[in-house]
Parts: sequence; structure tokens; C-alpha cells
Amino acid sequence: MLSHIYSKENIFGRIAMYKIFNDFRIQVSAGFLLAISSSLCCVSPIVGVIGGFSGIASTFSWLEPYRSFLIILSMVIFSLLWYNLITKSKKSDLDCDCERSIFNRFFYSKIFLTFVTILSLFLFLFPNYSSILKSVNEVKGKLESEHLVVAEFVISGMTCVGCEYSVNTALVELTGVLKVTSDYKKGVTQIVYDKRKVGIQEFKDIIQNKVGYKVINIKGERKWK
Repeated sequence: MLSHIYSKENIFGRIAMYKIFNDFRIQVSAGFLLAISSSLCCVSPIVGVIGGFSGIASTFSWLEPYRSFLIILSMVIFSLLWYNLITKSKKSDLDCDCERSIFNRFFYSKIFLTFVTILSLFLFLFPNYSSILKSVNEVKGKLESEHLVVAEFVISGMTCVGCEYSVNTALVELTGVLKVTSDYKKGVTQIVYDKRKVGIQEFKDIIQNKVGYKVINIKGERKWK
């Protein structure tokens, strides 16, 4: 047992793993990947609707409960990286020419770390500044008719304003839809539409198959205004 633990191959393997995980670029990449993961549940619905990737929202919605943990872990990594940069008493490997090319030196530089840190902060705060999408949270189609009704869908999976935007944008494209409003906090989407041109089943298919959320309940048609 002990001979295996202290064998030459095992020791060299541990040293190699230490060097890999102690590499500046690996640490920065790990912090940035955690930042991306923390925002996928909010960013992916918008990307899915704009890019036409059906069901992408549900693919990453499971990350939402772990969002705070991912953010904290990423911030710890970036804090340690900056601490190491600031507290080094002598010229560090990050700033020396060593034998690296200009291209490689950039990825070991403070400029690169600054860029990645700022980008990560934007990802952390996405649910907050995604409120700029609120202006299109109530999407109006070009439709005037006396046959308008409203239906309410209870939806599971919406976690931020970006989710609301993805649902609204996908639904308003349907012919006959006048207005779509969503509230991710309540998990509700209301649709005003002409019942002669479009129906509840089509809305359900769009929400579940195109956007990727689950319809839990439908409060069906009632006269609008």
C-alpha cells in the first residue's frame, strides 16, 4: 500500500497534477467557467429564442438552485488570483518574459485577468441588468379585432427577466397574438389573442417545445376587456 503511494510514478503524477491546477491560465479558466455556469439558466433562454435552438432553456434550468454557490466559488478563485498578483514582493512569472511568446504572455498578464474578471462580473449581475429587456416584456402584435380573448399559463422554469423575454418573444411571433406579458416571480404568462386565428394548444407547444419550459396549468379563454 505505502509502496504504491510513494512510488515514482505516483509522485510524478501528483506533481504534474499540482502544476496543472497551479497554472495561472487554468485557474482563470476555472473561475470564468464557473461564472458562465452561474448565468446559463438566465442567458440560455434568450440565446435559444434568438438562435432558434429549441428547448435550450430547460437544458440549463437545473443550474438555477446552485447559482449562488457557483458565484461564490468563482469569486473565491478570482480573489485568490488577485491576492497573489498584488502581494508578490518580487517580479512574478506573470510579468516576466521567461521564454513565452507575446501571445502566451498576454494570457499570463494582469490585463487578461482584469478583462476576464470584468466579464465575469457582468455574468454574475446578468439577472439584474437584464431588466433592460423589460421594455419588450409586454410585446404587442399588429392586430385589431373584437374576437380577442385572454388565456393564462402557469409555467415552471422561469428564473429571471431574460426568461420572460424568451417566452414573450417566441409567442408574439404567432399570427393572431396581440399581447404577451410574463412574470417569472409568479411563474405566469398571459396571452391576448384572436381565438379564430390561434389557440391554446399552439401556445403550449411553443412554450414547451421551442422555449423549453413546462406548462403546469392553463386558465383558459375569457373575454379580453
